Amino acid sequence: MKICAVCANRLLGCNNFTKFYETAESLPVDEELQKFVNSETMSNQLCIMCFGFLTRSKFGEYKDAIRNSVKKWPLEKEASVKDFQMLITVPAIMPLIENIVYYTIKKEVTEVILPDNINLKEILKTVCCNDLLENCLIQAESELKVSPKKTCLCEEFEKSFITGLIASEKLSNEVSYKLEGIYKTKARAAKHKKWGKKAKVTESEVQESLTPTINASTVSQTLNVLSPTDLANLGEYLSSLTPKHELTVETTHSPVYIAGRYQKYSRTLPQTPWLVDGKRHYSETSVEEIIAAPFVEATGAQRGVLTSAGREDVDVRTLGNGRPFIIELLKPRKLLATESAKILAAKVNENQDLKITDVCIIEKSGCKTLLEGEVDKKKEYRAYCYSERKITSEDLKKLSMSEVVLKQKTPIRVLHRRNNDIRPRSIHKAEGKRWEGRSENWFYIDLLTQAGTYIKEFVHGDFGRTKPNVTEIFGCECDIVGLDVTNVHLDWPPTVPENEQIVEKSS
Repeated sequence: MKICAVCANRLLGCNNFTKFYETAESLPVDEELQKFVNSETMSNQLCIMCFGFLTRSKFGEYKDAIRNSVKKWPLEKEASVKDFQMLITVPAIMPLIENIVYYTIKKEVTEVILPDNINLKEILKTVCCNDLLENCLIQAESELKVSPKKTCLCEEFEKSFITGLIASEKLSNEVSYKLEGIYKTKARAAKHKKWGKKAKVTESEVQESLTPTINASTVSQTLNVLSPTDLANLGEYLSSLTPKHELTVETTHSPVYIAGRYQKYSRTLPQTPWLVDGKRHYSETSVEEIIAAPFVEATGAQRGVLTSAGREDVDVRTLGNGRPFIIELLKPRKLLATESAKILAAKVNENQDLKITDVCIIEKSGCKTLLEGEVDKKKEYRAYCYSERKITSEDLKKLSMSEVVLKQKTPIRVLHRRNNDIRPRSIHKAEGKRWEGRSENWFYIDLLTQAGTYIKEFVHGDFGRTKPNVTEIFGCECDIVGLDVTNVHLDWPPTVPENEQIVEKSS
C-alpha cells in the first residue's frame, strides 16, 4: 500500500494546508510512515488514499482549468462579482477508502490519526481558491455564483469497488449480508426473480437494477457495519485496484427565478408534460413549457421548472387574477433585466391558451413565500353542474353555505398516488345559481374554499366518500361538467400596474 506525501501528512494530523502548495520542496514525512509513501518524483505511482488527486504537481492545472472555464462565461454588461462559490464534489466512497487506509497503516504505525477534519474536499478548496482569480476578470450583470465542480473518480470504479467489497473473502458472511441490505443488491435481485415471468425485463435492465446505490448515507451505514479489523483486512483488496480518475470543471450561474401569475383558458392543457409510456396525452405542450420557452431561449438556460400555488386538473380553467407561479431557470448562460422579462412575457401571451401577468425577477426566497402561502390561501371556484331532475329555487337555496366543513376521503381518481385519508376541508361560502340559457336541470355554484378542497367530489359525492355533497343535498344524481378557478387569494407576487404590465413585442 502506497500513499502520497500529502496524505501521509494528513494521517499525522497536519491541518496547515498552505504548506501543501507554498513550498516546492518535498514534504517531510515521519520516518515510520516513510515506507508507505510514494516518491514525489515518481508520478506514475498512484496514491491509494486520494488516487493521485492531491499530487502537488497538479495543483496548478486545477486552478488553470477553473480560470479558463470562468473566462468563457458569456455575460454582457460590466459589473463586479459579488459572490464566487466554489463547489467541489468528491466521490461518496472517499471516507470509506480513507478508513481502510487508516486502519491498515495503523497496524504498523500507531501514531496515525483518522483525518476526519483533514478531508480531501477541504484541502482542494484551500488549494484551488488560493490566488484563483489573479489575472482573471469576471464580468456579470448581477450577483454571480460560479460553481467549479471537481470529480476525481469515474462512476464505474465506484460501483465495481463496492460490488467487489461486498463479495470480498476478507469479510464474514454476516457482514457481507448486511452490506447487501445496505446497497439493496439482494433485495433487487429477488424482486426481478419474482417478477421475471410476468414482466418483460431485459438482462441489461436487470443488471442496471442490481447496481449498488452509492451515496453519503449508504457509505456511512457501511462504516457502522465494518469493524476496525474488517477495514484493516480490506487494505489488500484496496491496494489491488487501479482506479480511474478524472477532472471536470463546470462554471454555472445559480438559478434565475421568474415570478408571475398565469391564466389558463384551455381544458386540454396540462400544467406539466403529461406522459404515459413515453407518449404525450391531452396536449403536445403544457403550462410549464409555454411559459418557460421564451425565457429558456433568451438566457440559454438548461431548462425551466414550474412551481405554482397549487395546481389545477387538466380540464380546469384558471381565470380571474390567475395562479401565482415561479419559473426556475437552471444553469442560465445570460441574465435578464426586468424590462427584458416583460418583453418575454409578451411572447408568452401570444399563445391563445395562456396569459401571464405581474411578471418580475425575484430572489430564491420568493419560493418559500409561494409554498408557505399555498397552505393558507383561499380559492374561488365556479362549478358548472347538471342534475338528473329539474332544480327548483328551493334546491338552490340549500346550496347557500357558510363555514361548512367537508369530510373528504381521498378521491378514487387520485387514490393510486395518495394515502387513503379523511381530510377536513372548509367551504367558507357557497351560492347556487341557475345556468341561464339552459334547461332547469343545469346550474352552477360559486364557492370560496380552503386550499386543497376537492370541488368535483363535493358535487357528485364520489360514491359517498365526500360528505356533505350536492348529490346528497338534492337527493338525486348530480355531476360536474366544468370547473373554473376564478380567484386565488394570495397576495404574491406584487401586482404590476396596468400601464407597466407588458411591453408589446417589437416588430
